[in-house]
Amino acid sequence: MFAERALEADVLAVGAEFPLALTGGCALRAHGVVGWSRGVGVATEHPARLEWIASQVAVGLGELGWDAQLSERGPLFARLTADGVTISLSKEVFCRPPVRTPAGLALALPDALGVKVRDFVRRGYGRDLSRIAACADSFSWPELEELGRRHSPDGLELPDLQGRLLRTEWLDDTAFTGCPDVARLRAWAHSWSDDIGERLLEGGVPEER
Repeated sequence: MFAERALEADVLAVGAEFPLALTGGCALRAHGVVGWSRGVGVATEHPARLEWIASQVAVGLGELGWDAQLSERGPLFARLTADGVTISLSKEVFCRPPVRTPAGLALALPDALGVKVRDFVRRGYGRDLSRIAACADSFSWPELEELGRRHSPDGLELPDLQGRLLRTEWLDDTAFTGCPDVARLRAWAHSWSDDIGERLLEGGVPEER
């Protein structure tokens, strides 16, 4: 864990010119919403090609003594490994300016949460849902949906989100990493799914923006 936090600080330092900001679970941890995160996740809206940014980060980490290797590259997502730790870099649209946190520069909480909602719809991971649920007292379901929509270039369809929520019933409890009460989380997801269903029947689907 100490190595991950040290690597995280170094990634932010070598990527400061772009700049890079913590995203996803790392950002939610930086905001104190969750107490854990996996690997290092950072985002930028810098106009330079992400492949080039990732290569610069790898070079900078190497100069700091990390064995950094670029393992995946693309226009919107790149992945590196450094001494066994995964570093994910992504291009995002920042709806609000990144903020300084004790862990370093991070996406504003609404942006970080919107990324998690989008990720959950795309891949359906239980750990994504558990992180979203950690903010349940601060954001309504429609607000969470709107945050996810802002970070979904192809739009966020409520039936897709509803389907993901329903399929959490078939996920093993161990999929909900960091969740202290899986039964409560499942009930919350079921209620959210029911709420979406009622709104769809009533025609309450927001227009894409």
